[in-house]
Amino acid sequence: MGGTKDIKNIKVKILFGSLALVQVLITSSCRSVHMVPQKPVLYDVNVSVDVKSPPMQQPYYSYGSIQERRRMRMGQVQSLKNSRIIGEGKDGYLHILKSPEDEEYRDYVHKIVDGENRDRQILYNLEAKKNGKEISQVEKEYGQKWQSRAFKGELIEGEEGWQTKNEDLF
Repeated sequence: MGGTKDIKNIKVKILFGSLALVQVLITSSCRSVHMVPQKPVLYDVNVSVDVKSPPMQQPYYSYGSIQERRRMRMGQVQSLKNSRIIGEGKDGYLHILKSPEDEEYRDYVHKIVDGENRDRQILYNLEAKKNGKEISQVEKEYGQKWQSRAFKGELIEGEEGWQTKNEDLF
């Protein structure tokens, strides 16, 4: 009986050895093969490209964008007017009348006033071009408009200099 058991062990060893050999052959044959043709292969390729761009944004100077920026800073402008730091000039622009001592706050005031005046200037240029007027005439008209809309107590520029508005709009 010992012979049959030895034959089975030999068959199992041969089977496992064969499987190991097959595995070694499979894994060793999976190497990459680099083939270089004698002559370069030429391909005739036709490519079509569709270029799509995002929709154009409104330019910086469009009437809608000016009004949106002015609306966003309206509270800041009014707060500075209420503090008597800035006032409405007869030239249609805001003027800094009392420069804050704190450098950071002074920079903030300048940023707000410069942004508002830049947008007003663009607005005046669009208005002048649209109506065929001189820019100085449009500035003067808007200066009167802004001053007439100012609240009682705000600083406005009169013919004799800066003064506090005495009557309210309402």
